[in-house]
Amino acid sequence: MVSDIVPVRAEALGTLVAKRLRDRIVRGEYPAETHLAEDTLAEQFGVSRGPVRDALRRLEAEGLVESRRRKIFTLGLTAEDISDHYALREAVETLAVRLAIERATPEDWARGRTLVDRMLAAARVGDHDAFANADTAFHAHTFELARHRRLQAVWNQSEPILTALLEFTVQVDTDLDASADDHATLFDLMSSGEVEGAVAEATAHIKRSCERMVSSYRLTVDRQQESAAG
Repeated sequence: MVSDIVPVRAEALGTLVAKRLRDRIVRGEYPAETHLAEDTLAEQFGVSRGPVRDALRRLEAEGLVESRRRKIFTLGLTAEDISDHYALREAVETLAVRLAIERATPEDWARGRTLVDRMLAAARVGDHDAFANADTAFHAHTFELARHRRLQAVWNQSEPILTALLEFTVQVDTDLDASADDHATLFDLMSSGEVEGAVAEATAHIKRSCERMVSSYRLTVDRQQESAAG
């Protein structure tokens, strides 16, 4: 519940409510066609309708809900949606990789190395949450290095869903070492200026990530449904 949190700006509350709703949609707690009423949600989260309205606007921009005749309904999330999300990522992130190689400074690469090291360390000890945080930060950093405002906007829109998916599925991903090695290989190619090699590795990496994510998502949803039925 949000009601036990010290009141802050409506925008910050909207961000918090959006995260809670996004997580519930991604986890299937609000399946497709669930009606999300502003007044009900405001009462549930202990906030005014303003932050709820702001949260719903964000989720609509992310493609998780839609407005119909002044009512908001969830669109849900499926394995096909995840595949579509990763297909878009492949298109924009390979461009971000090209631009990052062209525009990054030595200091930029030092930050990237730190994120890779964090992933490798988290994989070694099996810290799934730390790994997910470093994973998202690594890709966000690549878009920052691209220094391309519109590419950054695409990432900003897709990052919350990716984060919610990682938080939901990371506990069933038993192959953290392989994923960490993927990131290390990609980083080495980028930081050494091997454009075509880096783009090819980024493409392969995103495809592998998509396969792992879809598999983990299906497994997690199945386990959740079995638990609910039991």
